[in-house]
Amino acid sequence: MKPKIFFVILLVFIAAQTAQAQYGGWVTSQALIKNAAELDGEAVVFMGEVIGDLMPRGNFAWINIQDDYGTIGVWASLELTKEISYFGDYNHKGDIVAVEGTFFRADPELAGEFCIRAQNIRIVFPGFFIFHQVNSLKIKIVIVLSVLMILLGGLKLFIFKTEKNIPSRKL
Repeated sequence: MKPKIFFVILLVFIAAQTAQAQYGGWVTSQALIKNAAELDGEAVVFMGEVIGDLMPRGNFAWINIQDDYGTIGVWASLELTKEISYFGDYNHKGDIVAVEGTFFRADPELAGEFCIRAQNIRIVFPGFFIFHQVNSLKIKIVIVLSVLMILLGGLKLFIFKTEKNIPSRKL
């Protein structure tokens, strides 16, 4: 299991280095939050994993992009979101994307949302399905507890039947 985790981390690192070379650097969610007043209305490039779900609103949609420090909402046209294949959740590693757009501390057209209005979204590294391995110790514990419950249920049934067959004394 550890080699798989190392491999995934290595691939994400390579994707980050590729994006940095291609886009000349980007802002982090931490920088956007700390410097919101200074970056308000500025063109930014933000890179991270697409998580959650696509939330369509007419011809546009919200997507959430998570980097190492936090998550930022991105408002984009549905056309820009069509190439996104994987949204991160328990069973998937989401696509790593680079979002080029305008950052708003409180977007006046979106009821004051803290977001990036995307002009371009590029897939830097595609997402994938995550295979979960079940711990063999957990399987053994479930089997032992199931057998124990069956035995206890049978014992209770046996005791109940034998008590029913004992004639009661009336005094």
